[in-house]
Amino acid sequence: KRNDILFTAVYIPSARSLKMSNSGKVDGELHRIYEFHEVSNGKYANLIRIESQLLSVWVSAFTVDKSIRVNSWNDLKNYNVVYYKGRQDVRKELENILPPNQIFTVVDDKQAFKMLLKNRVDIVISESRAGQNMIKKYDEFKDIIEVKKLNETKIYSYINSKHKDLASIIANTIDKMKIDGSFQKILKSEKP
Repeated sequence: KRNDILFTAVYIPSARSLKMSNSGKVDGELHRIYEFHEVSNGKYANLIRIESQLLSVWVSAFTVDKSIRVNSWNDLKNYNVVYYKGRQDVRKELENILPPNQIFTVVDDKQAFKMLLKNRVDIVISESRAGQNMIKKYDEFKDIIEVKKLNETKIYSYINSKHKDLASIIANTIDKMKIDGSFQKILKSEKP
């Protein structure tokens, strides 16, 4: 609104979304980690980070086994772990400590939590808030507990390079909105 740049946010599964935004079929990514280019090994070179942090999320470990103790990523080494496909930051962390046969991917957190309940895995890695929302929303997940917030992840938007001139304009607008409080109002209105 503030600078006459209109956009529509649509949900597209993560891997497909990245291909589409990198190719220019869609204009960008609303929600990616700050270290996106590092964890994707520069695979999506046409995406430019908009240099204003949107929010932070915590990546957490969830389980049903109350005897499992996790204090760091390294503590996952004796467990079978699942996360939803497209989380390159999680993939990189897990590949550093677990053999491939202990790492599983799914299309969403609900599927991961169902695998946990069926004892097909020991731990689900998810965003803390998303995991907590799943537990609250679905009674079948009531016995799942969050055992550890593993790390804070800073979230930024990325724009296709064909719109590179807009990146600093959008970043400045977001920064101004943070100062006047309108950005926080938008975040609060989006919380479930």
